[in-house]
Amino acid sequence: MKAILCFLAVFLSINCFSNPEYRLYPEGQLSLIKTIRQGQLPWDAHFRLSDCTFTNAELYRFSKDKYVPYGTISKLDTSTRGYLFKVGDEVQSTLHSFLLSSGTLFDSIKKYEVHDSSDHIIGYIEGVFYTDAPAEFLFYNEAGQQFAKAVLDPSYSKVTMSAPDDQPLLIGTKTFNYTGAPKGEHCLLEYYWELTQVSETPLDPRFLIPFMSFIGEVWWDKPQWFNF
Repeated sequence: MKAILCFLAVFLSINCFSNPEYRLYPEGQLSLIKTIRQGQLPWDAHFRLSDCTFTNAELYRFSKDKYVPYGTISKLDTSTRGYLFKVGDEVQSTLHSFLLSSGTLFDSIKKYEVHDSSDHIIGYIEGVFYTDAPAEFLFYNEAGQQFAKAVLDPSYSKVTMSAPDDQPLLIGTKTFNYTGAPKGEHCLLEYYWELTQVSETPLDPRFLIPFMSFIGEVWWDKPQWFNF
């Protein structure tokens, strides 16, 4: 009986922590522009995505089997990829990019200061120059100790967050939902990142949410073409 109870406890624990935690949406909907290749029927066509940014984004949190509004993300200014995370009217954190660094030119090695609601520095996020992945970022606390890393998958549709010892903590998955008639000239596209916790160790949302807004803005359109 003890073995059965232990098994059930582990099973329920795994299911609890496998539930999605957040969904991050860019503000508004996107449109799809249909481009038909010669000799193909409309429903075999390829679609090209219009421009999208996370200048403003909406955050939803999973609660009681549904997603409910939780917070917002906005860009600090139009010249840099800095982000402001708020829950209601309360500022949670901001990401300030280092302007005088190689990350100014290359997003994959961008470096950020993370500030709390009182504008105190609580840590850093820094891109890795030498990596086999399309992008890899290291997370540091205020004392300069690494506590997490994020690796972008070659498909550009998955980000794996893990501890320094490579134990997975959270997975971000890019999702596209198509609406409207496939034969129409334009369809609507629902685009979001779903963030799923896979460990009992949570990631500080003050780091996670603004960082995923950065990921969502920079790598939202890879790949640019989708087959139907």
